[in-house]
Amino acid sequence: MKFKIFLTSPTCFTKIVYILFFLVFCLPLNASEIVLLKDGQLVKLNADKTWEYFEPNLQSESGKVVLSITEAVSKFSEFKVTDDFEKFKHYASNVGCEYRLKATNNTRYPVKLGRIDVKRTDVAFDFSSPNITATQFNGEGKILQQGESHFLEPNLIARIRTKTNQKSSQPANDNEIKKYKQEFGCGSFSGQVVLHESPLSSQFISFPDEAKVSNSTSWNFVIGSENGIEPLNKPIVFW
Repeated sequence: MKFKIFLTSPTCFTKIVYILFFLVFCLPLNASEIVLLKDGQLVKLNADKTWEYFEPNLQSESGKVVLSITEAVSKFSEFKVTDDFEKFKHYASNVGCEYRLKATNNTRYPVKLGRIDVKRTDVAFDFSSPNITATQFNGEGKILQQGESHFLEPNLIARIRTKTNQKSSQPANDNEIKKYKQEFGCGSFSGQVVLHESPLSSQFISFPDEAKVSNSTSWNFVIGSENGIEPLNKPIVFW
């Protein structure tokens, strides 16, 4: 959507002059560019010398820090169950889903990475359940320059995991392991995961002062990609 602008204030006038300067002197022919204004608003400069507001909530990867899942691997883990006197009862197992989560900085500024979760939406969290419904990822304060990518570090313990229905006297064989992975692994809830605000941090990215993007509005510049192994194109969920 393109906008007609009416000059109603000195601030508005300054913004128009700034945009016109980029259109006339900075934008190459047959090109378009996303510009982050000092007030944190994105503007798209078009090749035909027109411009339009670029809303942060639009599902576009331009001008955003983009999170994408590049790998999803189901991991089978078997263990022995014993009674109170450590007498063997049966074998049981879990199937975990290990994601690789990549952050790419498509903004015009460096950003510092924090924490974010990838969470299942098809099951509710239950303190009494042995299942883990979210994987916690940590950017560990990595500073990501414009155009750079970085793989976030998954938590060693807090990773998506589901207990299977295995109760056997013998360890599972290859065919049984394959069946458990199919029934309880990544593919069993594909399309039902979202990005979720971490319970350990209220923001995922922070901008330098010159970007004029406050911590409270920084989420407007974070988006999940639908182009990964597992799509993350649903809205981010907050506590």
